[in-house]
Amino acid sequence: IDLGGSEAFASIGAQVGGFAPPRQAILPPGVPPPLSTELDFCFHYTGPEQFKCGESIRSQPKRIGDIVLRVLVFPSGTDTGVARGSLSVFLEAVPQVPWPRDWEFANIRYAIACYRWPTGSGETWAAKRKGDLWTFKANRLDRGWH
Repeated sequence: IDLGGSEAFASIGAQVGGFAPPRQAILPPGVPPPLSTELDFCFHYTGPEQFKCGESIRSQPKRIGDIVLRVLVFPSGTDTGVARGSLSVFLEAVPQVPWPRDWEFANIRYAIACYRWPTGSGETWAAKRKGDLWTFKANRLDRGWH
């Protein structure tokens, strides 16, 4: 999770100019930390006015075996015929310089889980999970759901 710049730490007494504490991953209570074969991407979503339809954000890339992947999120959805404002989440291959022009990673089994952060006391986290099998190629970089 990106906690923001140094201004985010001003209320806890950190120096605002020059030094900011290292960023720290924070997960909802009860959500396990990611495994070595998992990507973790958290962002704060306050509502549909925060992101325009079609506006995307991406996680940091992660090498898992020979493939480099990242999470591609459209917090307010895309213009693809689904309800405007619907969350769209994809797994995206990040092409690397040494890969051949016709690179392919066949039959990659993956799952995407979206967790809603609890909003009040006593509320637990909620998750939606979908999985698929996909062949990532130079002309098919991503796969996911609208």
